[in-house]
Amino acid sequence: MSALLNLPEALLARGEEYIRLGRDREALQLFHKLLRFGRLPAAVAITAQVQLARLYLRRQKYAAARRQMQSALARRPACAEFHHLMATILDEDSDGDPDRALAHYRRAVELDPDNPAYHHDCGLCLLALGATAEGLSHLARAAALAPDELGYARSLAFGHLDSEQPTAARRTALAALFRRPGDSEARKLWADVLFHIARRRQQSQRGEPVAPGPRAVLLPFLRLQDRPPRKPRDAAAKVVRIDPASPPPSPHLPRPVRRRQSQ
Repeated sequence: MSALLNLPEALLARGEEYIRLGRDREALQLFHKLLRFGRLPAAVAITAQVQLARLYLRRQKYAAARRQMQSALARRPACAEFHHLMATILDEDSDGDPDRALAHYRRAVELDPDNPAYHHDCGLCLLALGATAEGLSHLARAAALAPDELGYARSLAFGHLDSEQPTAARRTALAALFRRPGDSEARKLWADVLFHIARRRQQSQRGEPVAPGPRAVLLPFLRLQDRPPRKPRDAAAKVVRIDPASPPPSPHLPRPVRRRQSQ
């Protein structure tokens, strides 16, 4: 009887182990099988739905991820982590609703106001929607909650640059450099901010449109089959090297014949 009672927990643990090992396909199948059980414990069902949502998000299947999170949020509407995950799904989907994503980001911040990641993502969403002052406020709150996390300082600095606030951007980068003077990433942030301030000043003096600040871009890795095939070489295009004739070898003198001495 105890083995039957512990079967859902055992399957859930096995699915999470599959995720840890990178066996996402087997984890998907196992979690779906687990959710088809009758009278599943609520904690097990919610965990399986959230894990499915994360797997679908990783595979960029946003509609399936939203369905799982809607079920999880219906069971736990006051969970900040679930609201943040739903907001991330909506935010990364090109067909998603940014206003709805912002509502979930704000709800996550409201439920857990001391989480810097929630403030950071909410601030970026607000900046994308044009709410500059509120977005910078959330980014500043994230940087204050996690002063040693350089990514939050970078987002805040370039948020100031995009908002035409170079002094605030330089102050943010300088504060990060002061906290981590020997860190190469902090020095790079300081150099990047100074470079973009100088570039924008030159562009404004020449009357050119000011380019936005840099954004993180993930470059895909090329597989071997994605590379174009090599073109066959033309035989007529080959360069033939013509070497001068080498001189003939010098003549070899015959060796003297040694006779054995009779004993």
